[in-house]
Amino acid sequence: MTRSVALLSGDLDGAVAAALIQAQGVEVFGLAFATQFSPVEDAARRSADQLQIPLRVVHPQPTEYLQLIARPRFGYGKGANPCGDCRLAMLTAAVEYLTQLEGQFVVTGEVLGQKMMGQKRSHLEMLEHHAGIPGRLVRPLSAQLLTPTLPETEGLIDRSQLLAIHGSGRRQIRELGLRFGLTGSEKGAARCRLVDPAYGQRLRAALVSQLSPAWLLPGLFEIRHHEWSEDRGLILLGRNQNENDQLGQLFQTLPTDPTILLATPIGFHGPTVLSVGLDFAEAKPRIAAGLRKKGFPAKVGERLAISDKTNDWEMQLAPESPV
Repeated sequence: MTRSVALLSGDLDGAVAAALIQAQGVEVFGLAFATQFSPVEDAARRSADQLQIPLRVVHPQPTEYLQLIARPRFGYGKGANPCGDCRLAMLTAAVEYLTQLEGQFVVTGEVLGQKMMGQKRSHLEMLEHHAGIPGRLVRPLSAQLLTPTLPETEGLIDRSQLLAIHGSGRRQIRELGLRFGLTGSEKGAARCRLVDPAYGQRLRAALVSQLSPAWLLPGLFEIRHHEWSEDRGLILLGRNQNENDQLGQLFQTLPTDPTILLATPIGFHGPTVLSVGLDFAEAKPRIAAGLRKKGFPAKVGERLAISDKTNDWEMQLAPESPV
């Protein structure tokens, strides 16, 4: 029986593409590529369950994926999103799975011209070449606008049953989703954090810093208030209770280290502060400076509790304290 591997992220395009191939009697196996910045596993499993196909979830090693982001071969989008490099990593994983299955081709939900950067004809052809499967990458949603693939010319699938969608129109894909009983997202279930320009700017600053890559947790870059001490110390301040809670959770997730400190207000409502990369003596004036920018202390005598999980200190805030 003809076998294929379909890339799934929980979005409607990928699920409909897989369904179109499945409808031709081809055995389809799903593959999801779940990075620390695009947690797609749950959404991809929903798509796989609706399609009634097996799903393999690939989790790239976090520090290796950070290296891919730091030095993208094909450049960035608007944020720190190395979409071309990430897509190639997905295809490489799919080809490995395809080889194990002794399958014939890979399926994706890409649509010609849908995205400015990643889905031009030349870009689609380039990725196919670099993935090492020339002629064996099928895009069912735009197949009739593209060069016939080997599965089509070899009679494994019927080209006339594939589509000719171009651009960002959604009507036909929505209709097919209803027909196949699929409920995937139309905006991309991945909702990759890296496409946010502000998030990407914060991450890219950290990638060229001296901080350990193992410490660069995705949640750090959701906190908007970032203060750098040269390129080795990062001070983050919570803007509200939700961010204060996030900082507390990040502190617990990060390893125990004398340069990872959490400062919390004692007896007053104010920002929680997470300091990464500076020891207590270095962090103390930076924490005080960050709080003064936010209008703290509101009165003399306000204090902070500071911890590195092994040692605990108290720090009294004073408006006139030098940085």
